[in-house]
Amino acid sequence: MSTIIDLSGKWEFCLDEEKQGLFKHFEKKDRFDDEFELPGTVALRKKKEPGHDRPDGYLYDPYVMEGYIWFKRTVDLSSVFGKKSSKEEYKRFVLHLERTRISYVWVDGEFAGRFDSFVKPHEYDITRLIKQEKAEIVIMVSNTEYKTPGGHLTSVDTQTNWNGILGDISIRVYDTVRIKSVAARSRLKDNSAVLTYTFENYSPESIKVDLSVTYSAIRLKEEYSTTDSDMSEIAKLAAECPEASTKDSMLEKLTEHLNSRGAFSVHAMPVEAGTSELEIEIPIDNNPLRWSDERPFVYEIRAEIVAIDHDVNRITTRKVVSPFGDDAKDSLKMFFGLRRFSAKGMHFYINDQKTFLRGKHDGMIFPLTGFAPMNVYGWLKVMKAAKDMGINHYRFHTCCPPEAAFLAADLLGIYMQPELPFWGTFCGEGDEGYDEAAQQFLRKEGFYMLEEFSTHPSYCMMSLGNELWGNAKAMNRLLKEYKEYRKNILYTQGSNNFQWSPNIQPYDDFFSGVRFTIDRQIRGSYAACDKPYGHVQTAVPGTVFNYDNAIRGARADTSKKESEDGFVEIQYGTGIKKVKLSEVKDELVPKIPVISHEVGQYVTYPDFRETEKYSGVLQPENLKIFKERLEEKGLSDRAEDYFKNSGALAVACYKDEIETLLRTESLAGFQLLDIQDFMGQGTALVGVLDSFMENKGLISAKDWRRFCSNIVIQAEFETYILKNGGRFNFKVSLSAYSQKQLPSAELKYVFKNKATGAVLAEDVTIGLDELKRDGRSIISEAAIELPQSDVIHVYELEITLYTTPVMDESGGSDCKILAENSYTLYSYPTMADGEEELRNIKYCTDVSEAKEKAKAGENVLLFPGDEENSKSIQGTYATDFWCFHMFRQISEGMGKEIPVGTLGLNIDKDHPAFREFPTESYTTPQWFSIVENSRCIILDGTDIKPIAGMIDNFERNHNLGLLYELKGERTKGKILVCTSDLPKLVKEGHVEALALIKSLSAYVKTMR
Repeated sequence: MSTIIDLSGKWEFCLDEEKQGLFKHFEKKDRFDDEFELPGTVALRKKKEPGHDRPDGYLYDPYVMEGYIWFKRTVDLSSVFGKKSSKEEYKRFVLHLERTRISYVWVDGEFAGRFDSFVKPHEYDITRLIKQEKAEIVIMVSNTEYKTPGGHLTSVDTQTNWNGILGDISIRVYDTVRIKSVAARSRLKDNSAVLTYTFENYSPESIKVDLSVTYSAIRLKEEYSTTDSDMSEIAKLAAECPEASTKDSMLEKLTEHLNSRGAFSVHAMPVEAGTSELEIEIPIDNNPLRWSDERPFVYEIRAEIVAIDHDVNRITTRKVVSPFGDDAKDSLKMFFGLRRFSAKGMHFYINDQKTFLRGKHDGMIFPLTGFAPMNVYGWLKVMKAAKDMGINHYRFHTCCPPEAAFLAADLLGIYMQPELPFWGTFCGEGDEGYDEAAQQFLRKEGFYMLEEFSTHPSYCMMSLGNELWGNAKAMNRLLKEYKEYRKNILYTQGSNNFQWSPNIQPYDDFFSGVRFTIDRQIRGSYAACDKPYGHVQTAVPGTVFNYDNAIRGARADTSKKESEDGFVEIQYGTGIKKVKLSEVKDELVPKIPVISHEVGQYVTYPDFRETEKYSGVLQPENLKIFKERLEEKGLSDRAEDYFKNSGALAVACYKDEIETLLRTESLAGFQLLDIQDFMGQGTALVGVLDSFMENKGLISAKDWRRFCSNIVIQAEFETYILKNGGRFNFKVSLSAYSQKQLPSAELKYVFKNKATGAVLAEDVTIGLDELKRDGRSIISEAAIELPQSDVIHVYELEITLYTTPVMDESGGSDCKILAENSYTLYSYPTMADGEEELRNIKYCTDVSEAKEKAKAGENVLLFPGDEENSKSIQGTYATDFWCFHMFRQISEGMGKEIPVGTLGLNIDKDHPAFREFPTESYTTPQWFSIVENSRCIILDGTDIKPIAGMIDNFERNHNLGLLYELKGERTKGKILVCTSDLPKLVKEGHVEALALIKSLSAYVKTMR
């Protein structure tokens, strides 16, 4: 049996930033001159004078402290110390610290030990040091001198390098025999759980025990598990429950027990002295329920020693309360799922049904506390927000979350991929730079992660770290060790390892990266220093592109940018490094599942209203600085427009990206970076959710799920630009990955004029009775004849897949929407001869000529040449990648091209210049060629507000003009400046360019 003595609450405390150590802070009792509420951190408890720094690249912790902190408390053990028995000498006292940094422990002045795991609870067997009913416990915690830097577990860019103790803090008193741990695996074909219990017998002889095992299936209550549900109860519990609390007794409020339950017992089982194992197979024969992302049924299993034969011939028993009473402290509880997550060929399978990973990156960013919550409610709140956005997979960048995160993922149905806390060069023994202590620390961390959390059904995958270089064979050997230890997990050597020259090792179960060779790219956007750019950044917008050729090796380009000595300079973390580029003798063609790594990274301008949310530990000095910079440029009145219009373009880029991924039949999943803003590394505002995982108002969760869900339909067509009188051809594809058989369905499309609502074409395809649910399939094709017209038309294509209507008794019918999507297209008058069209339009390309005409009172349309655009920035369609500040520095350090760094157009859509060119206030596909063939003039220091301006990044905040008016004090006429080379585009046959130049020309005639 066990007794838990809770040590949360007030401790005596002192800081030791200078790391003076034992003499100053332990032997001199008066040094403990303050109190500290544990669990908690220095920053959370504000236990030092606040700083006043203003970093612009990450959220600021005013109470940052690196060094030692000391805690002291006298613990009363009389409740357990005085209970004598014939085996009292075998009682064990274990100090348990759930999550902390490097810890050191003393009991009554004697040193108990040191432990340094980031993820495993620190446990100290202090039995030999307990000599009386009251014991003085001293704990020192250091957040320096790590064996490895710790990745995002310690980064100022994510959860900060906090110092303190989180989670459970207790002394656990064990009586002779205890269950130390349990491992579990599914035996799916038999609907059974195979449990391996590890026992510790502290006596020198074998002891017989009676073991009781009970199980019960649980799930989130329906009101909390349905999409877009009322989250008020979860949000309320997350707010009320201290972030550092591990208490989950209130979990019953959110979960319900199902009929699948049972019990199992073992009588008079011998437990040998020391450590021993017992394997038990429990048949779940009462309505067995399997776990998946769609059907997350979780089994709560408790094992309890209910009788111990202290005297060998006598069994003592006591009543067992099941399931599950308040005597949980005397039992070992675990969460388990009947599931098999596997890799077969190029795809992942859950319970033998093909699945597709729609993932997000996570660095455990929690601005209110500066650390990840230790209770399930805090994780349910943020993971539910992700699930509502269609996410079914989390990749934890160089970190492993606490157990509460795995439980939340269990209940919501999320496939988890934690990583070792490592981002660098992975060395093998004998390699230059090999650090035995560091490599052994990482090796143990992996085993600790598997030992502590792999019984959770959500723990499906594991990686050795982020963007690693070094010894691939050494990585493979470590994967082999982990695979032999826990066979129910899928492993990879790392996320985007070896970057430009990736490899696949024998023990890689899946591949995660961004390319196979320089031009075989598997995502749509890249940094300037990692060019070539991706298709979202450079290709004419359409909906037919996919990555199948890149994955299958159809493009055979083994070129690499290496120097004569065989080294290449790469982006390395947030800096640069020269590394040896592997020989590429053959095309790397994967035969295992491929995940597209860190997809997206499309930046939005800040929403400065967000600063009001930062009421906790971390402060948004970076956002305040960005606002001040905008004010200094005199552009603060544009802040809200910049946010909304950059955000609209970013959403469009994400839609393009995700639909491309879903169209790729040989891809197994993707990991977005991100749906959530990343407030570090220069401040990367790449999310449609803010850093609190709350919607920024750019797109609703429902609309996002149109293109990011387990069932998505798409219209596939070459271009968004149509021609009046032409034909619009498109296919409708279905990407479906479902545990359930899809019902009989019908497909409807409606093609209508967006301005008037007039329907030009519609059709219904019936009899879709055998829809595939294991990938992409074409379910319909259509061709629409467009009417001849001399004006521009904006059309909307709506496609809807719904269940076949079922008639009810009253004669009515009912159907359910399975998937829906929509696309806006632009149709222009045809153009026979661009040269001829231009002859009828007056414009200038010479600045001097334009000024002379303006002086004479003539209004002028000016397209300035490149020589006049020296103070300008290249126009680009897609919004900036990740963060201009960080990649500017990286590019400068590598001597490479500086990123363009702009965030899309900010358009006065109601301006009369666009009377004959309908537009939104943000960048849409009709602007692609226009923007790509432009240079935006820097108008800093003027009072010019562009009619169409490019939004600059929040480091520079240039006033950038694509289309604007000029009028000098001594001129009678005005000049309308357009920095896109529309005449060239018209000559090349771009009908959208002709439409715009005609609209501008008509406006010039009316300028006053």
